[in-house]
Amino acid sequence: MEASFKAFDKQAKAQQKLLEQAHEDRERLTRELPKATSALYKRISSRIRDGVAVAEARNGACTACYMALRPQIMSQVRRGDEVITCDNCNRILYYAPNRGGAAGGSVVLLRSVRSEMLIDRRRSDMKTAPEERMSDCAPPEFFVDRGGIL
Repeated sequence: MEASFKAFDKQAKAQQKLLEQAHEDRERLTRELPKATSALYKRISSRIRDGVAVAEARNGACTACYMALRPQIMSQVRRGDEVITCDNCNRILYYAPNRGGAAGGSVVLLRSVRSEMLIDRRRSDMKTAPEERMSDCAPPEFFVDRGGIL
């Protein structure tokens, strides 16, 4: 039991040393930022719980509060010309391009295959009679007159 306590203390000291190193790195990087950006970062990190002042903008949403971002905001974050904050949680937003090229490529491929399938289906539908095409749209009871409302 004594040996496990010593191992735990040793591990806790190593973790504490890593934490102190991370704090020193954060302070050094904060000093290198422009004054306005540094002040904004310090204000946000002191005001927000857990001191996390930045959040990734991914899939059109803030990953800290999960609120959808307006397309214009998402575009500005992608450009990276200025510091953009989330309208909901006020964290500084950053954009990390998708590093998984295969996943992004497969989504594009899936979309193109799906659109080709839709186009092919529309072409084949145009060759069929209009009555047959309408049968795919809605059940017949949908078109029944219900007191003057179609």
